Amino acid sequence: MVVFSITYIISAIPFYRLGLGDPSLVYANIVNLCARIFYCLIFVDAYFKKAASAHFRFYKVLPPWELWVTSLTSAAVIHVSERRLNANELALQLGRRALMNVSVLLHVAIGSSLAILCILTWWISSGRYLNLPLRRKAE
Repeated sequence: MVVFSITYIISAIPFYRLGLGDPSLVYANIVNLCARIFYCLIFVDAYFKKAASAHFRFYKVLPPWELWVTSLTSAAVIHVSERRLNANELALQLGRRALMNVSVLLHVAIGSSLAILCILTWWISSGRYLNLPLRRKAE
């Protein structure tokens, strides 16, 4: 954890010096999380090699192609929606009053619908195969 904390601090300083202000902390956190993910991947790979498990492959833990397509398409649609409806500009101009603006509400509805679509795609393509514990009926 000390190494990752140092990584966070070392990556935050250049972002702040670039004039990013507070978002520099978000970008430093992204760098920190990427470092943690990389470390975990190395650890998991070494663990399974040591356990001599020939069944583990990284590509098997990636999301199915249907979810990739749905997620990328959703991101593109949200981007187009934001551009056409000017939701960010309206939110900056109107503040809290933007919550009652039709364009902002439509943009939020589009994003929410696409989020539900992504969850449904995940459930249909792979989520239903989860091994969830079943509740016992009260006797």
